[in-house]
This record gives sequence, structure tokens and C-alpha cells, in this order.
Amino acid sequence: MAVSAFTVGVIYNQFQPSGVALGGFQTRTVADASPQSEGYSIVRMKRIVETGEALIVDARPQEQYLQGHIPGAINLPANEFSTSFSRHESDLRAASDRGIVVYCSSRTCGASEKLVRELRQHGFQNLAVFSGGWDTWIANQLPEMR
Repeated sequence: MAVSAFTVGVIYNQFQPSGVALGGFQTRTVADASPQSEGYSIVRMKRIVETGEALIVDARPQEQYLQGHIPGAINLPANEFSTSFSRHESDLRAASDRGIVVYCSSRTCGASEKLVRELRQHGFQNLAVFSGGWDTWIANQLPEMR
């Protein structure tokens, strides 16, 4: 009975936007990719930057990326996916096993969710969203690259 309850709890957790990551690099998948997707916390993102355990992708326009971005992030603007994807495809495919975390400006910008949908259509599955985005990163006075 306890094993059944545990199993149901784990399965339920996986489908909740604010579910708890259960060890390792577990993505918060965004199959429906809506702005309400919880995504990763600032603490989790800081650890990803420090360890390099996932590829970080900035979905903002190139002009914003050049003004400042999360260290180690590559720029794949959501609104220019068809022209930018081929430039980064090999990096994305190489990182697909360890995970890809996408961010944009803020919780409400929507570009990260749009980019995740595009990447899913190209066969990528190990995806997550840093829902707080650039605004949260800067508000926490974390390092930036230019």
C-alpha cells in the first residue's frame, strides 16, 4: 500500500507545474509550454551555471543578449528560430542528453515557451524553462556576460 501511494505521488508530482525535482538533472518539461509553467528556480539556475550540467539558451533578441546574458548561455532568439537554429544545432544536439534550459526576459515574455515548442518539433525532449528569466537573474545580482 505504501509503495502504491509513493508511486502515485511521484507520478502526480511529475505533472504538476511546481513539482519537486527528484535528484539529478530532472527537467520540468513544458509540453504545453505556457507562461504559467513553473520552470526552474533562481537557486537551480545558479547551480546549473556553476556546474555546466545543462546548456543554457537565451531566447531573447540578439540585441538584448549582447547587452547582457547569463554566463555560458547561447543566443537562439525565439522570433528568429528558422534562421538561427542551424547555427546552434550541433551544440543543442550535443547537449540534449544532459539537458537544455531556456530563458527569456521575464515570467511573462513567452519567448522561452515558444522556443521550447520549436525545439520539441525538432526532436528535443530534455528541455526546461527558467521562468524568472533575465529580470530575476539581474534582480538577484548574479554575474552577467556581455
